[in-house]
Amino acid sequence: MQKRIDSGVVRLSGRLLSVSLSLPLLLSITACSGAEHDTLEDGDAGRGSLDGSSASEGDGDAHPHGDGGGDPDGGHGDGDAAGDGDVGTGDGDSGPGDCAVGYADDGSGTCQDVDECQQGRASCDLHASCVNTPGSYTCACADGWVGDGQAPFGCASRIEAGYSHVCVIPLDGSVKCWGDGTAGRLGYGDTSSYGAATGQTVTAQAPLALPAGRKALGLALGYKYSCVLLDDGSVRCWGANDYGQLGQGDNTMRGDTASSTPDKIPAVELGAGRKAVAIRAGYEFTCAVLDDHSVKCWGENGRGQLGQGDTTARGDDAGELGDALKAVDLGTGRHVRALDLAYKTACAVLDTGKVKCWGDNSSGQLGIGDTSKNFGDNADEMGDMLPTVDLGSNDEISEVSAGGLSFCTRSETDAVKCWGLNSSFAVLGNGTANDIGDDPDEMGSNLAPVKLGTGITPWALATSATNTCVISRNPAAVKCWGDNQYGELALGTTGGLIGDSAAEMGDNLPLYDLGGVPVAMGVGSSFICSLLADGKLKCTGANYSGALGIGSNVSSYSDNDVPAAAELW
Repeated sequence: MQKRIDSGVVRLSGRLLSVSLSLPLLLSITACSGAEHDTLEDGDAGRGSLDGSSASEGDGDAHPHGDGGGDPDGGHGDGDAAGDGDVGTGDGDSGPGDCAVGYADDGSGTCQDVDECQQGRASCDLHASCVNTPGSYTCACADGWVGDGQAPFGCASRIEAGYSHVCVIPLDGSVKCWGDGTAGRLGYGDTSSYGAATGQTVTAQAPLALPAGRKALGLALGYKYSCVLLDDGSVRCWGANDYGQLGQGDNTMRGDTASSTPDKIPAVELGAGRKAVAIRAGYEFTCAVLDDHSVKCWGENGRGQLGQGDTTARGDDAGELGDALKAVDLGTGRHVRALDLAYKTACAVLDTGKVKCWGDNSSGQLGIGDTSKNFGDNADEMGDMLPTVDLGSNDEISEVSAGGLSFCTRSETDAVKCWGLNSSFAVLGNGTANDIGDDPDEMGSNLAPVKLGTGITPWALATSATNTCVISRNPAAVKCWGDNQYGELALGTTGGLIGDSAAEMGDNLPLYDLGGVPVAMGVGSSFICSLLADGKLKCTGANYSGALGIGSNVSSYSDNDVPAAAELW
């Protein structure tokens, strides 16, 4: 009988992975026959669930890091778990110590299946579940997430929100976008907005034209532009392109004409032989995590946010991308296992579990205790010279999520800590209106975790300049705070902030109730869109240019009576 355990709680010695390697590696485990284990690389990523129910209903092609994706050196596709990481010698005999990989002698000479999920031998993404199989295991992304489930970039949220537009990946791997269409950011070959006129629901919206045979495995939405990660590891971007953020070697807008839809846009040049495994968008700059777990960024660079040691934009002139674009130097031997971009700042979780940030520091968002300088705009500020963010404990960080001028992290012990700008919308959830990270003695042990309330177990973060949300499991629930001017917190009221008073946090912080539990969320500017466990898509808050996707020009929705914009499964 198959046994299932959510990978988010599988740990060995405080880590998500065993085999004494610091970066999560995919352990390709073979059964007695010697066949490779099924990591759903055959195109069927499957859907897991927050409650650990069995995987079902495949959703697309294999994640581009396929073979070698969990290993920065690219090697795990041969079925060998780092050479010697699994029990057994693999010769098929049943004598003591002579079991095939994925099996172990039970002491009586009989080879019994090893439960890699239960024992922490599996390497599944934080937003995937692990299913034990005879001699092996599989990873399956949770509802609302897409990918092959392999750590560390095997699952991406099916929904992303920009400033005033939203895109989603349905189960068939297509992409639909709605909201503000200025600059062609929706990608339908015009600049029309979608979602405010009668009948313009997400269900009725046509899918975007993607390259033939390709499916989407990730989305990144900036201020007036959008990017998609496809299942061949390529990246395509459309919309505004003032600083080369589309990665085309010019500053020409795309997506606004029939000749510049996503299927007609060349892939961003990432370097010879390189593929992307994750993409992120800031205000007007874009970063991709590559299959060697390096990071390359292009677009606007006025604050050093590209991590190149200068303030020169990349991607707006020919010859600046591909092999000519250097990977961000994060220190000797370091590579990335999580990344997110704010307005003009980037933060990465390294293989050490530490966090480094670079770019704009106007509100203390670099977490260095002052605002005296940016990092990344001078040659001597990156690499080993780039400081780590002091988060005050020895916990390894699992996830980072960016607001406009702020960041939040989730640790392996499920502590959520936030820093940066807070005075505008109380997005830090610290029970005050004070910014954090701009003065000495605010970081480290002085930075307290966000009080989420009894029993809330953070599983995923979703943030913007105006709001922060935490998706919990066990119990399945969501809590959000920040701006409520347009009713985005679904409290049935509009106006005010939640989170700028200590009395509003902890058990007093209400659940984000949409009549169902969100499993993935896209947080925009004063609106929140959620995919619920039953497959419904619901959005609350401001309805800028139809951002709620409900086919109505109503200005906002403030409670759980908001109609569903679509049913995706």
